[in-house]
Amino acid sequence: MDFNYFEFKQEIVQGTESEIRQKYGEGWFVLRLGFSKKYWLVTRQSDITVNGKSYRDFALSFYKEKKLTAKLFEKFKKDVAKGRIRVF
Repeated sequence: MDFNYFEFKQEIVQGTESEIRQKYGEGWFVLRLGFSKKYWLVTRQSDITVNGKSYRDFALSFYKEKKLTAKLFEKFKKDVAKGRIRVF
């Protein structure tokens, strides 16, 4: 199984909205800064993926947590290895 953890990431970038959306793609939230059409805030939530499928919401609800951290990711991997959690 291929486990991946993506940290929360936030950047201020310059360009047109279409350029930004094309560059960053799906999974990124794009917000215009102020009245400028040139500056944008792009944000990506932290995520856990197994074989390309997101388990963010599942992990947060399973562990009753509000924040997805690297420590929680390691716990998730161990629980999958021990058979406490089944992923498909």
